[in-house]
Amino acid sequence: MKGAILAAGEGKRLGTLLGNLPKPLLKIGSKTLIDRQIELLSNEPLDEIVIIIREDANELKKHLEKTKYKIPIRIVEKNTSAGIFSFFAIKQYLKDSPFFLFTVDIICKEKEVLDFMKFCKVNQNVDMIAGITTFSLDKKPVYVKTNDSNKIIALGRGIGKSKFITAGLFYCLPTVYKEEDGAIKAKIEHLSDFFGYIVNKEYKVLGYPLGKTIDVDDEDDVKEAEKLLKESGEI
Repeated sequence: MKGAILAAGEGKRLGTLLGNLPKPLLKIGSKTLIDRQIELLSNEPLDEIVIIIREDANELKKHLEKTKYKIPIRIVEKNTSAGIFSFFAIKQYLKDSPFFLFTVDIICKEKEVLDFMKFCKVNQNVDMIAGITTFSLDKKPVYVKTNDSNKIIALGRGIGKSKFITAGLFYCLPTVYKEEDGAIKAKIEHLSDFFGYIVNKEYKVLGYPLGKTIDVDDEDDVKEAEKLLKESGEI
């Protein structure tokens, strides 16, 4: 099993908080976004963690190369216009193993993330498992519809409002990559819409309810993320 982190965004809305640093090096409390996700993933005995970063993210690359992590890190440098293209860009490293997929800027309580990962291991033959939440500070929420057993029956920006939204944490079997060509032909340009495409192809996709999540996009989100982690005793 492997881990993957999408960390190729620019973080333009964070303004002066970043200075010249890439978004993954933003600190929540005393820990950078990227280190938090790596450390969470490292609670499982993964073969490696694949991280896609921008080609000009020199400080981030240096940070990843000099920091000693429990799990081997593979750095992929590529500028992409959206998360879906970052996801396709790391296909060659994930196509032979189940994997966790985390977006770099999602914050929720550590225990909930670890419970999510345990649930995925117990249900590792499911094609995809998405962390979902009823409360998220996300400027562009992606809605999710489930049945009574938390099987996802619809996912995406065009399905209308629903009880749940995605929380930025996923588990996938590599079989989902079989739909890459079809998604490109369908001109799908967002990762959430690709996952909705997977649902519509009748793969088995489950939702795992999480508590409050913060998608860190601006200064107010940083404050809310720190508040959340103080409540859980993590900072």
